[in-house]
Amino acid sequence: MEEVHALLKRWGLSQPVIDRFRENQIRFRHLTKLTEYTIEKLIPNAGERIDFMDHLQQYKDKHQDVSIDQFTSVDTSCITDKDKESEKSDYTSSTSSVASVASNNVVHSQACLPTQADKFIPSTSRQTSEKDFSDPPAKRLRVENNEYDLLTLLQSSTYGKMILGHFHINECLNNDMRKMLADEIINKELSIDINARISTERVEFLTKEVIKLFPSEIEALWKGAYGQGKNRRETSAGRGMLIQRYYNIRRKLRKCGILSKESSQRAHVEELVTSDEEFDDNVDDDVQWLKNNSKPWAKVLELWDKTSKNRLESLKKKGTAVHFYMDLFPALKTPNGYLLLELDFNKMYPTSGMKLYTELSNLTAFIKKKITIEKERSSIDDCSTPDGKKIRTLLALNLLFTVVTVWKKKQEQWRPSRQESREAFLLFVKTTSDIEPTLNLRKEKYIKYGKNLGVQAVIIGADLDCIKYSYVIINDIWYEVETPFKAIDIAFKAMQALDSTYPIECAREWLFLQRGVYEITTSHDKDISNPKVLAMIEEYLKFKSLLQSQ
Repeated sequence: MEEVHALLKRWGLSQPVIDRFRENQIRFRHLTKLTEYTIEKLIPNAGERIDFMDHLQQYKDKHQDVSIDQFTSVDTSCITDKDKESEKSDYTSSTSSVASVASNNVVHSQACLPTQADKFIPSTSRQTSEKDFSDPPAKRLRVENNEYDLLTLLQSSTYGKMILGHFHINECLNNDMRKMLADEIINKELSIDINARISTERVEFLTKEVIKLFPSEIEALWKGAYGQGKNRRETSAGRGMLIQRYYNIRRKLRKCGILSKESSQRAHVEELVTSDEEFDDNVDDDVQWLKNNSKPWAKVLELWDKTSKNRLESLKKKGTAVHFYMDLFPALKTPNGYLLLELDFNKMYPTSGMKLYTELSNLTAFIKKKITIEKERSSIDDCSTPDGKKIRTLLALNLLFTVVTVWKKKQEQWRPSRQESREAFLLFVKTTSDIEPTLNLRKEKYIKYGKNLGVQAVIIGADLDCIKYSYVIINDIWYEVETPFKAIDIAFKAMQALDSTYPIECAREWLFLQRGVYEITTSHDKDISNPKVLAMIEEYLKFKSLLQSQ
């Protein structure tokens, strides 16, 4: 339902009205069936109701042309297994689907999908020679925009029909469908000129076309945002879906020898900031092997360990974007990819690998001792299992610090709530289907402030005493781990191994663990340190020392 609420927000409805839609569980399939009586009950204000009905009519007009008859020739069985993940509690199937996303191979059915080779063969049509590049760039861009028809593009391909069929049935897109849609759009952009660059203006236009056809989509996920920071990793942190897939396809084209390394054509088109060539191509053979292979696993582990020093030095020196680094090495996208990040962490900090586990009892005892809110203490005591009590205590770590403004610029500021900082540290949900909407809303807010989502620890269960699944999510890669405590541990180690910044909502919590539990000091600490945080760390170290001396 969160997609419906995002759509209503874009239509300009007030928060009380959106809340009313939420309370009545209005979904996409209900929008076209709303009666005037129902609308009046949901939207008492006449002016707001009239505006809503105008938007609703446009929505109906846009989607009535997309008939199910157009998709009857497509074998929709090839897309339903993953789509039903949000409606079932079959977590075994869910884990398999996650591994599929992590490997970045969207393989639904060989019978209904064209081969990868088909997708990347450059166009040889006469359009290339007939395209008039003598016009000024701005004029040519206007012409391209005026002639663009995303619906027709999708109706003309098997992939496109699958996307439309999926949306018709589910009224929203999942991650695989978004990737497929982005690939279709980018393939079209490159069909005339395989070396073409995409301007920011073009990305904004294409994003609007996506939103028009698929109203449930969030603009920020497709357009992204680019900051102006000195660190190149931060300037590309807000890269949206279109640009992510654009560079993904370019890398594949280059590997196939189709794309030239330097393209002087279209020099007038603005080239977006990219990490595509941040990594030096003149690296040793072992790193090159890791860039192109994910098995055999024994060899991956051997070469990963062997190249650890060079990779980590290059990562820090060049400030490589996290999403690019994860794309660079296919082994990181496998279900065991987190083990490689843990291996790098152990190389960096050989004495800190087991710290969280050995100090867990001391840590939770200290946190509970510092909590003064009776309601929070009671919620910990109400947990019926030892692990449940520890998880609930770790979720209360943010109570050790005051609520502060983490971002401020001119008239805007962001002051995360206790709940926001808690979820950024460890997200607890009851079903797998709750994860994506929650993270999408956070991504939208992050992009607004020029940030990226980063590494996220997630636990799933009916309650904290019955956690069934624990994950660490980096980009769209889901790593399943054994326990909630390991999810926190791997999330921390991944941020260190990837030279990634902490989520701004809970940076103080992670710094506390870093300095107090893992006993690690880095050059980044000064950015989030303040006397109160350092005093809390010092107090914990004394508390721990006292317990150890007894």
